[in-house]
Amino acid sequence: MPREKQEVVTEMTEFSCRMCGASVTFSLDDPNSYEQKSESGNPLIGHLFTVRVAHETPSNAVHVNVVVVDERGEYRAHKDCYEEKSGPSAAARRSDTVLAQLPMEIRSYLSLASQEDLKVMNAVEQQSTATPVDTLAALDQLRRANPNSRLLEFLWAKWAFITGRMDLLSSFHVSRESWVYPLILRVRARSSDRSVLEDAKTLDMSKEDELIQFEVIMAKAEVFTRLAAFELLEDMYQSSVNRYKSHPSIAAKTALLVAQSYYGFGLLRQGKMTASRDMIEPAFTFAQIVGNREMLTLIGNMYSSVLRKLGDLRQALLVLEVGLDAAKSLQEERAKVIFAINMAIILTVQGKFEEALALQQEAYANPVTQSEFYLKVTLQNNISESLLELRRYEDARRMAQEALAQEGVATDLRVSLLTILKAVAGNTQSRTLLKWLRQNVPGGQFMATPQGKLFIQDLDAIQLELDRNWEALALNLENQLKITTEHKMSENAKDLELRAAEAYFSLYTNTRRPEHLSAVYRHLDLVRTLALEADYYPEMCRLSIMKGMIALHSGVRDRAKAHFEEALRLAEEYNFEALQEQAREQLETLRSQAGPRESESTIRSMFRRFASRRSQERTVVPPATVLAMWLSDSRHSFEHLFTDPSIASDTHGAYIQGVADTWRMMRAEDETESFTGKTGSVVVERSEGFLAIALCNRPGYLVQKSLQALLSKLEAFSLKSVPEETSAHALSLVLSEFPSLKERTRT
Repeated sequence: MPREKQEVVTEMTEFSCRMCGASVTFSLDDPNSYEQKSESGNPLIGHLFTVRVAHETPSNAVHVNVVVVDERGEYRAHKDCYEEKSGPSAAARRSDTVLAQLPMEIRSYLSLASQEDLKVMNAVEQQSTATPVDTLAALDQLRRANPNSRLLEFLWAKWAFITGRMDLLSSFHVSRESWVYPLILRVRARSSDRSVLEDAKTLDMSKEDELIQFEVIMAKAEVFTRLAAFELLEDMYQSSVNRYKSHPSIAAKTALLVAQSYYGFGLLRQGKMTASRDMIEPAFTFAQIVGNREMLTLIGNMYSSVLRKLGDLRQALLVLEVGLDAAKSLQEERAKVIFAINMAIILTVQGKFEEALALQQEAYANPVTQSEFYLKVTLQNNISESLLELRRYEDARRMAQEALAQEGVATDLRVSLLTILKAVAGNTQSRTLLKWLRQNVPGGQFMATPQGKLFIQDLDAIQLELDRNWEALALNLENQLKITTEHKMSENAKDLELRAAEAYFSLYTNTRRPEHLSAVYRHLDLVRTLALEADYYPEMCRLSIMKGMIALHSGVRDRAKAHFEEALRLAEEYNFEALQEQAREQLETLRSQAGPRESESTIRSMFRRFASRRSQERTVVPPATVLAMWLSDSRHSFEHLFTDPSIASDTHGAYIQGVADTWRMMRAEDETESFTGKTGSVVVERSEGFLAIALCNRPGYLVQKSLQALLSKLEAFSLKSVPEETSAHALSLVLSEFPSLKERTRT
C-alpha cells in the first residue's frame, strides 16, 4: 500500500521587520495574516513558501516584508523589504508601480531613485510577462532618454551584467565616480587586463550610498579572485565582514555572501577544498531560499566545482541543474557556457571523454567565450586535458601551448597547462617538449612551493625514464613521494606510487634482486590503500590481477594463485563481470601451464593501462585515526604496544596483539598486505629487522607511508645492533610521529 502523506503541522511565524524592527507575525494557515503566498524551493532545499506580509507604522506608512518559510512556518530568510506610503498620493502609486515592474535582483536599488526617476520609469509600460531581454531594452531606452540619471544608467548596466551582456559593458566607458564603475571592473577582470588589479585596490566610493559600496565589495572580491590576489582578497573580505556583519539589509547580506563565495573559491584554487565548501555552501543555500538568480548562476558554478573536487558528483549535478535553471530564466548566455564547462568536467571524471570534449568545443566556439579571456583560457586548459585523455597528444600539445602563449594567464591555470604538457612529453617521449617545459616553468614564489618542487622533479623523472636510468628514477619518485607525504598531498599519490612500482619492476627485471621485487609490491599495496580509502573496488580487483602477473613473472606460482583468487573474489562480490572473466582466465592459464612465466612486456603494458585509466575522482576524507599500534624487532628483543587513551578500548589492544602474533609466525619473504576487518583497518609494514602494525578507524594511506618511513629510520639507526638503544629510539620515533598514542603494557 502507498504510504500516507504525513500531515505537516504549521506554527505561527514571527520575525522582525527589516525596516523598523517591529515584531511581525503570521500563519500559513490564516490567509488574513498575510497579503500573498507562493510556493518555492527545489530538491536541494525542500518545499518552501514565499510570503508577502505588511504592517502599518505610527507614521502612516506600510512596511512590506517578503520572507521565506518552510512547510512548518519556520522562518528561513528575508527576500525583500520596502516601504509603501499609505493614501492615494500619485508619488506612492508611482513607487509601487515601478517596484512591481523591476526584477527582484535590482529592486532594492529603487531606494536610490529621485521623484524624477520614478516619474520617468512609471511612464514606460512594461508587460508583466516581460522577458529579461525586454527589461534590458526598456532600461536601455530609459537611460538613453535621461542621460543625467545616475540610477537609470546603473540599473541598465547592472541588469546587463546580471544577464551576461558583457559585450555591452566591455565598450561602455565611465568615470571612476560613476555607480557603474565597479561593474566595469568586474568585466575587465574577465579579460586579460591586469591593470584592473591596481584600479580595484585603489577604488574608494565610501561617500556614496551603502548600496553602491556593496557593489564595490563584490567587484573587489571578483577582481582579486580572478587575478589570484589571494592576500588582498582575504583582507578585503575580513574587513567587509567586520564592518557589515550586523547590517540589517538584505543587500548587505547578499554582497557579503557573494564576497564570501569568491573568498571560498580562492581557497579552492589554493587547494583548501573543505574550507572552500564551508564558505560557499551557506551562500548558495541563501540564494536558493530567496530565489536570487544572479547569485544562483554565479555561486552555483563555484559550489559545483567544490563538490566535484570533494568527489560528491551527485550533489554537484543537482547544484548545476539549479544554477542552469536560473541562467535560463535570466537568458544568461555566459552562465550557460560556464555550466557547460562544469558539466564537461563531471563527464571527464566519469570517463566520458568524447562527450566532454564535444561539450567543451561547443562552449569554446561561443562568442561569449572568445570575448572573455578567463573563460577562453579555462576552456583551452580543459580541452587540452580531454585531448590528452583521448591520447590525441599532438592536438593537446598545440592547444596548451596556444593558451600559454597569451599574456596574463593566472599562475594556477599556467601550472595546469604545463602539467598537461608534461604528461604529453612523458607519453610521447619528447625530449624537445621537455626542453621547452624547462624553459617555460613559472618563476617567482611557485618554485619554492611543494608543487613547484614536484613539478621540476617530475621533469627530471621523465628524462630519467627516457634514459632508462631505472635506479635514479626510483630514487627520484621516492623523493617526490616523500614531499607529498610531508605536505599531506595525497591527491597525486596514486600516479607516483604506480610509477615507482614500475621503476622497481624494471630494476628487478635487470637485477633479479628480491629487494626490488619487494619494493614493487610495497608501492602497489599503497595504491591499493588509496583505492580502499575511496571505496573503489574495481581498482583493487585490477591491482590483485597485476600482482598475480608479477608473482607469476618472478616464479612464485602460489602467490600468483592467491592474488588471482582474491581478484576473482572481489569481482564476484561486486559483480564486475569483465574483471571476473579476466581473473578466471588467469587462473585457468595458471592451472594449465606448469612452466611459462608472464612476459615482461605484458606486465609493462598492464602498468601503462592501469596508469592511464581514469578512476573516479578522489573523494576527500578525514585522515585515518590510529587506534592502536604494535612495533617489534625480528629478534624479539623488544616489542611496544601503543593505544590512544582518548578513543581506544581494551579490545583494540588485544586485537592488534593477536595480529602481531600471527604476522610474526609468517616467513619474512611472505607479502604483508593491509586489510580491513570488523575491528578496523589494519596496516602492516615489515622491513628486514622490524615489524610495524597499526589499527585504524579507516584505511589510511598517510598512516602506511608514516610506518614505512619509521621502519626506514630504524633500519638506518647507527646503534641498531644494541637492543636497548633501538627500543628507546623506536619508542621516541612513534611518540613523535603519533603524539596521541601512549605506550601500554602487553596483556
